[in-house]
Amino acid sequence: MEMTIEIDWLLLGLVAGLGLVLSALYAALLSTAWGREVCERRTHWTVIGGHLLMALTISFISPALAGLWLGWSVVHGLPLVIRSEVDRWRDDRERLEAFEAGLRGLLRGGNEEGGDCSGGNGYGGGGAGV
Repeated sequence: MEMTIEIDWLLLGLVAGLGLVLSALYAALLSTAWGREVCERRTHWTVIGGHLLMALTISFISPALAGLWLGWSVVHGLPLVIRSEVDRWRDDRERLEAFEAGLRGLLRGGNEEGGDCSGGNGYGGGGAGV
C-alpha cells in the first residue's frame, strides 16, 4: 500500500479552524449536566466522540487518511472500550445482587442476621441505639 498526501495549506488552516470550533462546541456540550454525567460514567464514549470529530475534519483534507486513522483508532481503542463496558456491567451486576439480597431480607420480615431488629443485632440494647 502506498499513500501520497498533497496538502493544501489554506484548506488545512480552514479545516483546523473548523476543528477548533467543533471541539469547543463539543467541550461546551460535555460541560452541561448531561455531559458531566456522561464524562463521569462513560469517559470512553467522550473519547470516541472526539475521535469522530477529528476523523470528520481530517476527511476534508484527505478521506483516505481519515479512514486509515479512524480504522487504526478502532483497532486500538475497541479492546479498551470493551474492558470498560465489561467492568461497568460487573459493577452493575454486583449492585443488583446486593439490592436483591436486601430486598429478600426485607420480604422475610427483618434483616439477614436478627429477624426483627429487637436485640443482639449490633444496634444496642433496644435495637435503636439505646
